Amino acid sequence: MKTLIFTLLASSISGFVTFFTVIAKKFGILSSLSYSDHEFKSGWAFPAFTWWCSVPIILIGILAPQFSNLQSVLVSFSGIFWAIVGAEPSSKNVGVDKDTHVAGAFGAGLLAYIFVATTHYWYIIIPSLFISAYIYWKKTKNHTTWIETIAYVANILGLYLFFK
Repeated sequence: MKTLIFTLLASSISGFVTFFTVIAKKFGILSSLSYSDHEFKSGWAFPAFTWWCSVPIILIGILAPQFSNLQSVLVSFSGIFWAIVGAEPSSKNVGVDKDTHVAGAFGAGLLAYIFVATTHYWYIIIPSLFISAYIYWKKTKNHTTWIETIAYVANILGLYLFFK
């Protein structure tokens, strides 16, 4: 089971790194990772990216026997919220709006951070929150992309440490 969990983590990480690298090379660092949907204009690239990263997280939440019921729900729903973020840009024609996107992103991040808190890895959460707040406060160029990246790394690191 541990091998499956680490394979799923590796899949999510490879999706994130691949997409971030492709976006950075093609368009530079954008104002937000989800803004890539506007740049690609394909309708499938951003949803594919988010699902490549989120579906393994959903599966980890469902399959990991080491999780308490609360941890399982937190991890699974964090992945589900993230998948909603990915579905939003391609769902505009059925009435899904930006509020759904923001709620999905906030829900994914919040639930993932709560999961990391339940594992007692405060030394991951606190610095990532402070760094994110500093980046936001200083209005760093493309701060949303950097905050999204910090949140992703913090949460993947929390999952990795939980299973190592």
